[in-house]
Amino acid sequence: MKSEDHVSAHLAARLKTRYLTLLVALGDFKTMHAAADAIDMAQPAASTALRTLEDVLGVRLFERFPRGLVPTAYGEIMIREARIVLDNLQNAVQEVARLRDGVIGNVKVGCIMETAMVLIPQTIARVKARLPGLQVTVSIETSNVLLDKLASGEFHVLVARLLRDIDTSPFAYEPIGTEPSCLVVRTDHPLRTEHSLQLHQLMHVGWIVPPKHSVLHGPIEMMFREAGLNMPSNLVCTTSLSLIIATVLHTDMVAVLPVTVADRYAQHGMLKRLPIELTCGMDPYGIITRRNLSLPKGPAAVLEALRESVAFLRQAQIDGGGVHIAQGGGIFSSVADEASRQS
Repeated sequence: MKSEDHVSAHLAARLKTRYLTLLVALGDFKTMHAAADAIDMAQPAASTALRTLEDVLGVRLFERFPRGLVPTAYGEIMIREARIVLDNLQNAVQEVARLRDGVIGNVKVGCIMETAMVLIPQTIARVKARLPGLQVTVSIETSNVLLDKLASGEFHVLVARLLRDIDTSPFAYEPIGTEPSCLVVRTDHPLRTEHSLQLHQLMHVGWIVPPKHSVLHGPIEMMFREAGLNMPSNLVCTTSLSLIIATVLHTDMVAVLPVTVADRYAQHGMLKRLPIELTCGMDPYGIITRRNLSLPKGPAAVLEALRESVAFLRQAQIDGGGVHIAQGGGIFSSVADEASRQS
């Protein structure tokens, strides 16, 4: 063992569980008094523990201010990793208890809208065929929200995008592909008979778009700027698919949706895609987990089913040739029906 590895192992061995618990509480509550109360530790003991921890590491973890404690760069790292260690320990205890009681448990999956029509349902079908007692909880959110919740341990697995402006080191990423967007309206919309449209022809209608914090809002704004147009003033901003569909069905507004999602609703006669090519490109997405985290049996089974579903969809796309790909545009949209039958 290298000398620096020996030193690191020695320091890690001195990091007692109560130190890690205190770090997480300080990160949450920002004051020694509140953190000590939250973990049922006397405040003098908590202060001593923090000083001891800083002495062990040889760095200052928090800056002390009259209003509370602010983590330093070292503190941010320790808080993040302490959460992961404690989460892993809690997961291990819960998994042992579930195994002892004959219960498989609950898997929490987060996904972006693009994957909710084909990939996630097929994955659920696969994993349920093998583990029918496994409870799968799925939440559809924007990538930034999902990544925050994965980092804090609220999710086991994501299908989302790795954002460029965040620290990606805590995450493991397996790329899947991309999904273009399209414009949809209700089936009896005044524009339904048009054979081709330009962006300037749609400035008079209301638009339903993702909110400003989402990764698609910026590309939509850029699309209008590149066309020499201002962003429409008549906007509804939401990521709620049910609200988007309901609003489109009851108004003359147009909505930006992933091609896969739009095509599924079009196949059921609810929506119609408008004949216009949107240039608001999106970054690729993929399977995201926390790096160096050993998944329990349930989440590991979901991860395996996700990988199998991606492989199946890719193969089905290859076998189906390029015609449907050109029409649908997305990695999953061209094989949605076949995937549904196979799963």
